[in-house]
Amino acid sequence: MPELSAPIVAVTVYTDRAQITRRGQLELTETGAQDLTVGGLPANLLTDSLRVSGVGTAQVLILGMDSKTLYFTDSPGGDLNALQQQLLQFDDHIAAVKGQAGTLTQRLTMLQKMAEEAASRYVRALATGKASIEQAQALLDFISAQTQAAKDEQTKLDLQLREVGRLREVVQAQINQRQHPRSRQNTLVTVPLEVGKVGDLTVELTYVVLGASWQPLYDLRIASPQQGSAPANAQPQLDGTLTLNYLASLSQNTGEDWQAVTLTLSTARPSLGTLPPKLEPTYLDIYSPPVARAMMMPMAAPAPMTKRSRSMERADDAAMGGLADEEEQMVMQAEMSVAEVNSSGASVTFKLPRPLDVPADGQPHRTMITGHDFPCKLDYSSVPRLASLAYLRATMTNDSPLTLLAGPANIFRDGEFVGNSHLENTAPRQEIKLFLGPDDQVRTERELAGREVERNFIGSNRRSSYAYLIKLENLKPYPVRLTVQDQIPVSRHESIKVKLTSSDPQPTEQSDLGLLRWELVLPASSKRELRYAYQVEQPRDAQVTGMD
Repeated sequence: MPELSAPIVAVTVYTDRAQITRRGQLELTETGAQDLTVGGLPANLLTDSLRVSGVGTAQVLILGMDSKTLYFTDSPGGDLNALQQQLLQFDDHIAAVKGQAGTLTQRLTMLQKMAEEAASRYVRALATGKASIEQAQALLDFISAQTQAAKDEQTKLDLQLREVGRLREVVQAQINQRQHPRSRQNTLVTVPLEVGKVGDLTVELTYVVLGASWQPLYDLRIASPQQGSAPANAQPQLDGTLTLNYLASLSQNTGEDWQAVTLTLSTARPSLGTLPPKLEPTYLDIYSPPVARAMMMPMAAPAPMTKRSRSMERADDAAMGGLADEEEQMVMQAEMSVAEVNSSGASVTFKLPRPLDVPADGQPHRTMITGHDFPCKLDYSSVPRLASLAYLRATMTNDSPLTLLAGPANIFRDGEFVGNSHLENTAPRQEIKLFLGPDDQVRTERELAGREVERNFIGSNRRSSYAYLIKLENLKPYPVRLTVQDQIPVSRHESIKVKLTSSDPQPTEQSDLGLLRWELVLPASSKRELRYAYQVEQPRDAQVTGMD
């Protein structure tokens, strides 16, 4: 029965599982029926996913495939009695060190008493002239030296206790492992063959295993316009470029390490199955205490993705760099390794350009997929009623053929990390709006400019007027677009009337819910003010809630 050694050569990772490809070669020296075995496979593989194929100079007919779970117990080598004897030696050593430490503690206590008694005695002797200052100093120096020597020895003993204790823990763990061996299991695959002609055979085995996943991550980078790039009276030209780096976070705890494997990431979702969800009847009945029912909600399939490529700038004369003098060598930007993107039906695969190691530790491991530069329109948005901050916003269109899957994004502005965001699922040609964090150089401030309650009542009603001032300031050396949002109250009772009485300038938009929006251009290094007022008419004896 030939046994095949087939290491992992390729892995395709889905959002909740992975397909493993193993490949090995063997020499078939006999014809006839024989069984080929592959052992050491993870116990949690999905047996229905097992597939085997072969190619080579041997003429072989694969008759089928079978798998079974093997149970075994670790039996690490080493003599248990020797380990127990070593543990006793460590215990004796620890006891001896603790005894020495106790003696040192008593010695330090004695030295402390001697110092106290000597100080008292020499104070009296010095006062009566029976002792000199030199004699007192000599005794105190002696006691101090002895105390320091005892403390140094105590420190050495503490370090020795710590090291011996660590070694004892290692031996104790080995003893526990031998006294309580761990049970494990793995899968053995048997492939019956009919060999018609001897020769070599390369066998490829694939299977799906749970415990692996990947999710998209994004690094979004944008640079501010250079200072002095526009005169103060110029129209705002904040049409920048946002660089998006598409990354993947991989993790796996399948029970086997992936070492130097060809890695492919897939957006396919095999866990959803192939059949659409089925509606069940909805029944009406007289109310009774509810019974817990599990309900499964259909999940939307990912939008299709298409093939794309990304070119990166290269220096035309890089090949001549080795011939030039050292002073003339060109400095070139490091390039990012990107994945090969392939679209097939409703899913997309990303084949990474180099083999990777992914240990079975359950920890996230990041790798680059691809990148793209998006032209974008930049402006600022502020809600001074809630925060005196203006937030930079980028509006762009996904002009790549790549669908951007939903995932977390790290925001970098001018090379500095400014915060986190979340990118929604975005199809090609779909618009994206991203907030890129606050900017201290565009400021807003809202304050109450006036409040007046009319003393003369109109019938049974009274009127109250409120005026607000919004101060805007652009500290940047170029103009910026700014959208300011505020609001006036909205009446929920027919006897309460709210009306915007004035606004300078007029709002670009006023909604039925009282939202006010101004779209402005702030020149470079400039200030501006917005003023608006509104009036509330209410029954004079009514208490109105919701006012500022």
